[in-house]
Amino acid sequence: MVTMVASWLPTRRVVRVSPLAALRPDAAVDVHTATGLVRLALAAILLVTGVALLGVT
Repeated sequence: MVTMVASWLPTRRVVRVSPLAALRPDAAVDVHTATGLVRLALAAILLVTGVALLGVT
């Protein structure tokens, strides 16, 4: 029951988008915004961590 209730709102929002609009790519992330900088920093951290973990094994 909890899963059904938790998935209801996102499902209602998705139903309003046409299938072709959903397939179009979003605009690129702008690195001049706070969100873009956070995403870029997180990607760099994950990349360095992944490379370091590959070197350890």
